[in-house]
Amino acid sequence: MRNQPRNVMGGSEMWAGIVPGLGLMNFILGWISVPIETFLRRDFGERYYTRSNFVAGLIVLWAWSMLGSLLSFVGSLPLISSVVHHGEAAAESVSWLGSIIKWYMIIGLVHFVWIWVKDVMNKPEYSFSAGRSWLTPIGRLLIGFMNLFLNGILRLVAQLVPKHREQILAMQPVLRDVDTFTERFIEPTFVFVVALFCAAAGQTGIFWWLIFSIMALNLHTGQRHQADRSYILDIRDQMIMGRMMREATEGRWAKGSDRIRRMVSDVVKEAEQSPEIIETIKVQNPTLAEAAAALQRKRSKQQNPFSEGDNSEMAMAA
Repeated sequence: MRNQPRNVMGGSEMWAGIVPGLGLMNFILGWISVPIETFLRRDFGERYYTRSNFVAGLIVLWAWSMLGSLLSFVGSLPLISSVVHHGEAAAESVSWLGSIIKWYMIIGLVHFVWIWVKDVMNKPEYSFSAGRSWLTPIGRLLIGFMNLFLNGILRLVAQLVPKHREQILAMQPVLRDVDTFTERFIEPTFVFVVALFCAAAGQTGIFWWLIFSIMALNLHTGQRHQADRSYILDIRDQMIMGRMMREATEGRWAKGSDRIRRMVSDVVKEAEQSPEIIETIKVQNPTLAEAAAALQRKRSKQQNPFSEGDNSEMAMAA
């Protein structure tokens, strides 16, 4: 059966090979995502918030500060200053970035100490955990208000379809994943509001850093959520496939069982000619190997229906 997702767009790897610089841009956005996550989240996993990632984020902030200083110097030149009057704003931007770098280092150190403390206390976080957002209470509050409206619609639908009333009402609450909602919507919105505030305060450099941070946050958070979802779907597909194979070997009809039955039958035929193939299948697909073995036992029992009875009678006679 097909075990790869269908993506007619080719995926990010294909586009990185077609569009010049796209792969480099994604790589740089990965660096940019570190500082903003440092400020927005807590309780990181040890293999997610690593020293190398922390250093990458520090390099991003330092490079942004140097770029601001360079633009401030160029803007202060008499020839340029007479055309572009933003030297004062650039100087303020550099000053704010210096404070941001200082707090980034302090908060980053707190993250590392907290990871170490939880490890010593034998209460470690999942090592790949992307942390918990400080904005989760806001996400929970907004989801609560949205569910008041959505649950009302659901109850109305349940009244219109009384036959499936219990199943429909069991879908409440409609929105449940507070963490995903917070990371995908609340965090980017919050950063955008802060960026607008910085722009109004004349902090152009910080404004653009936050805008790029929103892009980085959306990109890498989306990729992480997709990877988590794919893992869950893999487990669910294994459960569905196991049920379908069991129904196919038992001769019960189910949606997709005909295709499964043919596949299992083909495996049994191959195993009769080359028994060692089952060992290979056990490594790659244990569920398929178990279904093939069950079907093989069933066929043997059908071909020799009295073999077990004869053996039991011989045992009793002995």
